[in-house]
Amino acid sequence: MRSTLITSSTRLARLILLTPVLLALSVGPSVGRTIVVDCDGGGDYLSIQEGINAATAGDTVLVAPCVYYERLTLGPSADGVVLLGDAGPDLTIVDGQGVIGPPLLACVDVGPATRVEGFTFIRGKRSLGSGAGVRCERADVRLTGNVIRDCWASGGWGGGIYAEYSEIEIVGCTISGNRSDDGGGILIMWGSAQIESNIITGNRADGFHGGSTGGGVNLGEGTHVVSGNTIAGNEAAVGGGLIVEWATSVLLEGNTISCNNAWYSGGALVVYGTPIIALSNVVVGNEVGYGGRGGAAIIGGGGDPPSSDPPIFTDNVFFGNAAGSESAIEVVHDGPLPVFQGNHLVDDATYQIVVDDTPSVDTLDFRGNWWGTDDPDAIAERIYDSSDDPSLFWSVDFSDWCTDPSCLGHVTGVDGGRELKKTWSTIKSIYR
Repeated sequence: MRSTLITSSTRLARLILLTPVLLALSVGPSVGRTIVVDCDGGGDYLSIQEGINAATAGDTVLVAPCVYYERLTLGPSADGVVLLGDAGPDLTIVDGQGVIGPPLLACVDVGPATRVEGFTFIRGKRSLGSGAGVRCERADVRLTGNVIRDCWASGGWGGGIYAEYSEIEIVGCTISGNRSDDGGGILIMWGSAQIESNIITGNRADGFHGGSTGGGVNLGEGTHVVSGNTIAGNEAAVGGGLIVEWATSVLLEGNTISCNNAWYSGGALVVYGTPIIALSNVVVGNEVGYGGRGGAAIIGGGGDPPSSDPPIFTDNVFFGNAAGSESAIEVVHDGPLPVFQGNHLVDDATYQIVVDDTPSVDTLDFRGNWWGTDDPDAIAERIYDSSDDPSLFWSVDFSDWCTDPSCLGHVTGVDGGRELKKTWSTIKSIYR
């Protein structure tokens, strides 16, 4: 923490700047105190943790711009406290300096009125521990408008954010440049998560101590909603962008999943044992290493226990994925068979769909999709199933195929700001 001697005129100026914020916070039926933290001495406390320790339910801890060299805990006594960066994440920074220690922010046994907004959490580092940036345990907390970057959980999970037995909301945050064994950006298990309108980019699941799954996001047991996010440029051995394992249910809607890389399988997405519903996502330009599987996605496998409902994919765009891979989407036999209807399936791999290791005769429902061609023989050549290998008992039903991209309506959500090997202008010219 930095503390400097300031003049009375500087103190007055800070109070004048803070007055509109304080007045706004005081309006409304909820009556709580506003506790001001200012590392320059212009508030009630010099450190954020001192402000948290003084707060109770309904209070707001308003933190003035500064770089705070602290590690914070919101525990049971801070249940219902709002922790607010006054000037936003660019100027309100909690810096772990890359020194091994506890999480930069630990939320433990707090309820849904607890909120953290407007901070950058940077350079947290843990050794053989999870959650170097933010760690939540039995915490129903809302993280809004924060930046969590360059945090590393070596030998642990969730480099940026880790949550267990929690109901966590992550909304409007930037989660970038984080590392861990699994879930480089985010790892959630034994609870539920709403992950909405975030930028999740440049994270990495290294797996020095095993794992290497879910470069951007790793979702385990629980019920999760992932909507409106940009998940881009993340890396892992399995599931470069996102992996879902044994969750109760997952809604994946309106996300752009692009330019992620898996060294072995599932460039954009891996789904194990989960009844996922994937709607209106744009999955573009993802890759696997040479000889890897599922440049766009792996559905099933991993020896998973079967879920009760099938994975369903509708109104998604799969385009320009699978460099280095023979298969764009690979379907493995564990659990109920996935259903793909009304999607754009236009990837670079030799085969758009590959079925693998099938135990009994069955049919995959891939009806009503656009395959980049209106020729049924050309579509059949892009599918590897029982007609290609008699030891595979599954066949792919691609009937009712679209004869042009527009038969599925207009595709939205393609961001023109990123350049890919297949340019965005090419994508838009095809799909708009």
